[in-house]
Amino acid sequence: MNKVSFLGAIMRIIACTPNKNFDIDLYNKQVIEPSKEMRKLLEEIDDTELSFVQKERIFQTLKEILKTKMLDTLEITSILEKLAREYDLTKIFNTTEVEQ
Repeated sequence: MNKVSFLGAIMRIIACTPNKNFDIDLYNKQVIEPSKEMRKLLEEIDDTELSFVQKERIFQTLKEILKTKMLDTLEITSILEKLAREYDLTKIFNTTEVEQ
Protein backbone atom coordinates (compact mmCIF):
# COMPACT_ATOMS: atom_id res chain seq x y z
CA MET A 1 0.00 0.00 0.00
CA ASN A 2 1.27 3.44 -0.87
CA LYS A 3 1.25 5.27 2.46
CA VAL A 4 1.14 8.75 0.94
CA SER A 5 -1.77 7.79 -1.28
CA PHE A 6 -3.66 6.18 1.63
CA LEU A 7 -3.20 9.12 4.01
CA GLY A 8 -3.98 11.53 1.17
CA ALA A 9 -7.24 9.68 0.55
CA ILE A 10 -8.09 9.93 4.26
CA MET A 11 -7.41 13.68 4.25
CA ARG A 12 -9.55 14.16 1.11
CA ILE A 13 -12.43 12.27 2.71
CA ILE A 14 -12.21 14.45 5.81
CA ALA A 15 -11.99 17.68 3.81
CA CYS A 16 -14.70 16.82 1.27
CA THR A 17 -17.29 15.32 3.60
CA PRO A 18 -19.93 17.89 4.55
CA ASN A 19 -20.22 18.70 8.23
CA LYS A 20 -23.69 18.50 9.78
CA ASN A 21 -22.51 19.14 13.32
CA PHE A 22 -22.67 22.74 14.45
CA ASP A 23 -21.16 22.21 17.90
CA ILE A 24 -17.93 24.14 17.31
CA ASP A 25 -16.14 22.87 20.41
CA LEU A 26 -16.92 19.23 19.61
CA TYR A 27 -15.95 19.76 15.96
CA ASN A 28 -12.61 21.30 16.93
CA LYS A 29 -11.85 18.53 19.41
CA GLN A 30 -13.01 15.53 17.36
CA VAL A 31 -12.46 16.62 13.76
CA ILE A 32 -9.86 19.40 13.58
CA GLU A 33 -7.39 18.01 16.13
CA PRO A 34 -7.35 14.41 14.74
CA SER A 35 -7.09 15.85 11.21
CA LYS A 36 -4.04 17.87 12.25
CA GLU A 37 -2.47 14.73 13.72
CA MET A 38 -3.03 12.83 10.47
CA ARG A 39 -1.67 15.73 8.43
CA LYS A 40 1.43 15.73 10.65
CA LEU A 41 1.80 11.97 10.13
CA LEU A 42 1.57 12.53 6.38
CA GLU A 43 4.30 15.17 6.54
CA GLU A 44 6.57 12.92 8.63
CA ILE A 45 6.12 9.93 6.37
CA ASP A 46 9.07 7.76 5.50
CA ASP A 47 9.48 4.60 3.44
CA THR A 48 8.43 2.14 6.11
CA GLU A 49 5.14 0.32 5.72
CA LEU A 50 2.30 1.24 8.06
CA SER A 51 1.68 -1.50 10.60
CA PHE A 52 -1.71 -3.18 10.91
CA VAL A 53 -2.23 -1.34 14.21
CA GLN A 54 -1.43 2.05 12.59
CA LYS A 55 -3.82 1.35 9.70
CA GLU A 56 -6.51 0.26 12.14
CA ARG A 57 -6.03 3.38 14.28
CA ILE A 58 -6.22 5.66 11.22
CA PHE A 59 -9.34 3.83 10.00
CA GLN A 60 -10.98 4.15 13.46
CA THR A 61 -10.05 7.84 13.67
CA LEU A 62 -11.66 8.45 10.28
CA LYS A 63 -14.80 6.63 11.46
CA GLU A 64 -14.97 8.82 14.58
CA ILE A 65 -14.47 11.99 12.50
CA LEU A 66 -17.31 10.99 10.17
CA LYS A 67 -19.56 10.27 13.17
CA THR A 68 -18.69 13.66 14.65
CA LYS A 69 -19.61 15.28 11.32
CA MET A 70 -23.00 13.59 11.92
CA LEU A 71 -23.12 11.43 8.83
CA ASP A 72 -25.66 8.64 9.04
CA THR A 73 -24.55 5.05 9.46
CA LEU A 74 -25.17 4.19 5.81
CA GLU A 75 -22.99 7.08 4.57
CA ILE A 76 -20.16 6.16 6.95
CA THR A 77 -20.33 2.49 6.00
CA SER A 78 -20.26 3.37 2.30
CA ILE A 79 -17.19 5.61 2.69
CA LEU A 80 -15.33 3.06 4.82
CA GLU A 81 -16.20 0.16 2.49
CA LYS A 82 -14.89 2.05 -0.53
CA LEU A 83 -11.67 2.96 1.28
CA ALA A 84 -11.24 -0.64 2.49
CA ARG A 85 -11.64 -2.00 -1.06
CA GLU A 86 -9.33 0.58 -2.59
CA TYR A 87 -6.51 0.01 -0.06
CA ASP A 88 -7.03 -3.70 0.70
CA LEU A 89 -8.20 -3.04 4.25
CA THR A 90 -11.14 -5.42 4.27
CA LYS A 91 -9.74 -7.22 7.33
CA ILE A 92 -9.89 -3.93 9.24
CA PHE A 93 -13.26 -2.94 7.77
CA ASN A 94 -14.80 -6.29 8.68
CA THR A 95 -13.90 -5.73 12.34
CA THR A 96 -15.20 -2.15 12.34
CA GLU A 97 -18.76 -1.62 13.42
CA VAL A 98 -20.43 1.67 12.60
CA GLU A 99 -22.92 2.66 15.22
CA GLN A 100 -24.51 6.03 15.82
